[in-house]
Amino acid sequence: MRSDLKDKVCIITGANTGIGKETAHEIASMGAHLFLACRSEDKALPVVEELKRETENSKIEFIKLDLSSLESVRHCAAIFKQRNLPLHLLVNNAGVAGARGVTAEGFELTFGVNHLGHFLFTQELARRLEGSGITTYSLHPGVVASDVWRNIPFPLNLFFSACGEALHDFE
Repeated sequence: MRSDLKDKVCIITGANTGIGKETAHEIASMGAHLFLACRSEDKALPVVEELKRETENSKIEFIKLDLSSLESVRHCAAIFKQRNLPLHLLVNNAGVAGARGVTAEGFELTFGVNHLGHFLFTQELARRLEGSGITTYSLHPGVVASDVWRNIPFPLNLFFSACGEALHDFE
């Protein structure tokens, strides 16, 4: 295990699959105290154990976060604040594509999860913490073959995955 982030605390949203999981693996391998902020505890806990085993980092935890609910975002932040830990790195990665529905607050689901939920962590937090040395990031999968396309109907899902694979071949 590298120790680049040994004394740092990090939260990654949607870290149980796809880009978020790969990001979590890299950050965990650098020794960070890592929180996987995910909607499904059942899906996230096996990833927590897998990352602990693969990276030999025991400081990996699950924290419940459903970005389709701004109340859940606030609750997640409150739970984290109760831990009285500093936050050095926030990676807002979770997202949906092709899903239908509305959020708990009545916003269109994709807009609520991909934009409003991240805004409440990323943009507002960045504004409030300007000059503090804390950096926040939001990731966009673009046309990368990630799990975000799981709700896109066939054959469009093949198109997005193929574009991601094609771009990867050019690297």
